[in-house]
Amino acid sequence: MDNYFLMMLKAIREQEEIILYDNILQISETQQHQVSEYLRQVYHRESLEYPYQTPPYDIHAGIWAAQTLYMAAQLLLYRQHNSSDLGVLIPDFTGQKTPSAILSADLSLRFLPDIIQKLDEINPEDELIPILEKHLYHWHYSGISHGLLVEKLDFSIEISNPCVQQLYANRIIEFQRKPLAETPFFSTIVGASLGIFTKDYWKNYQTV
Repeated sequence: MDNYFLMMLKAIREQEEIILYDNILQISETQQHQVSEYLRQVYHRESLEYPYQTPPYDIHAGIWAAQTLYMAAQLLLYRQHNSSDLGVLIPDFTGQKTPSAILSADLSLRFLPDIIQKLDEINPEDELIPILEKHLYHWHYSGISHGLLVEKLDFSIEISNPCVQQLYANRIIEFQRKPLAETPFFSTIVGASLGIFTKDYWKNYQTV
């Protein structure tokens, strides 16, 4: 049997396209296992370029985030459920948020901002949008591109690990999110990361 869960995930990660083959919301244990192994391999490849010591892959956070992305994509294209069902289809993570969980979940959650943008284009009042944004506020390393309100973010876990902190700073620079760069948590590390190349990577950035 084809694993449409895995096929969708590969398409969005490798081709940056959402490809769904049917309105299939049930995911078997075999399909979950195949997706988990795929994500473990992706995590290993990406971690080869991570700074400092890489936190180990968190299988539970990885598969939860992949299912969250899959369900969000399904609900973007196939909406046959009441608003009361949305929280059940896209539940919160029941494990602990750790540096490992942040980076493992990000393999999938980094694509949520794109889905939210599409939902907003179709219907700004879509009740799925605040549900997905709630996840991004909790897993805000994956939501840097979304322009989250800084005052609503808790950075305690993100700055507790040098690998995650540097990756966070790199992504702030990539998306040029000045409000994040100006926080006491990242102002120094962003400035140090830019160094003498500030004008090349972020012309309008000034250290505070």
